[in-house]
Amino acid sequence: NKIFGSTLIGLQFSDTHTFICNRELLFKKLESNLENKFQNFYFVDVNNNKPTYREIDKSQNETEKAEVRRRKKPELLSKPPKEFSVFLNSKLLPFLFKTSELNSNTKDDDDDDDLVFYFELTPMCMVSITGWLLEYPVIYVQDIYVQENNLGDESVSITGNCLGNEPLKICKLYLKNVSEKKKT
Repeated sequence: NKIFGSTLIGLQFSDTHTFICNRELLFKKLESNLENKFQNFYFVDVNNNKPTYREIDKSQNETEKAEVRRRKKPELLSKPPKEFSVFLNSKLLPFLFKTSELNSNTKDDDDDDDLVFYFELTPMCMVSITGWLLEYPVIYVQDIYVQENNLGDESVSITGNCLGNEPLKICKLYLKNVSEKKKT
């Protein structure tokens, strides 16, 4: 297991997401991205779920504000979402630093628990974490309004889809070679 422990770590988020990563490469990538503020990435809010309000009449004398969710086109964000940056800085970076080769002299080689980052809850920014771990240059962000306004707990079910809630359409195409002539 020493060979496994010297290079690979596991990242486990609740019972929903598992990643096996090269510890040193991930550590360097994270440090570099935090230092340059993720300049090589585009963060796109694909849900854009910020509620808008309109006045509605409840009765003759009363009016009430109703929350209306409008579908908007995906929006390019000027910076990474706060929840994403905080998670990487306060949770993942300390784990990687603890397990890095720089601190290997304090690590017990027989302790496999140090090789797995286990986060009991699925973070609200899981879609963004997944895109970043897979090194996508465009990283989707879901539920940014909830994240930035602390309207949910640390774990949320990931709802909607990464298509701005547009349904995925699958098309089948069949090609036929019309230039072929049948031999009789």
